[in-house]
Amino acid sequence: MVQRFFLKKDAYLSEKKIIRKLFLEGTFIKQTPFKIIFLQLREQQSSKVQILVSVPKRLFRHAVERNLLKRRIREAYRLNKHILLNSMNDFNSCIIIAFIYSVKVIHEYQYIQSMMRKSLLKIEEALL
Repeated sequence: MVQRFFLKKDAYLSEKKIIRKLFLEGTFIKQTPFKIIFLQLREQQSSKVQILVSVPKRLFRHAVERNLLKRRIREAYRLNKHILLNSMNDFNSCIIIAFIYSVKVIHEYQYIQSMMRKSLLKIEEALL
């Protein structure tokens, strides 16, 4: 069967209560250029993994630059989410993840994608 790479609307974290819980109780990992906060929830969400992507305004004043980086991060996650989803089949829970871009340099997509792979492997390792 051909693997489909897509992100549905329910894969994005938007509920303020859960976002607050993520930042208060979540586990922090630093994987340059990201700061990653993740939390495993026992209650079932609409999707097994939900993400939040943030590029701080204090690092990139222009919205064009922030949007470019957010698109690159979402695309890198979309193509590599299978790393995390394959191990999630064993769990009866949901994982919420915040990817926060933390450097002042606009990196190329290939670099962001390779760091996303490493980040997802670190998250998987921390969950097991």
